[in-house]
Amino acid sequence: MTTLTNFKETPNDYGGSELKKAIYMDGVRYMVKFPDPARKKDAVEKYINNVFSEEVGSKIFTYLGIPTQETF
Repeated sequence: MTTLTNFKETPNDYGGSELKKAIYMDGVRYMVKFPDPARKKDAVEKYINNVFSEEVGSKIFTYLGIPTQETF
């Protein structure tokens, strides 16, 4: 697990339905995603599955040679 509290936060220009922050870590800009309040009230598993699906989907696209985001 990576602790993100000590990294410089920068202006966020990411869209989408979930809360996101932009940070710089070792000179590289990263997007950090957070569950929105509605998802917290439902079930944590929905958000966990969303992150898992995004990770697996990114790996499948990469395997197929389709440019996609890098995740960790």
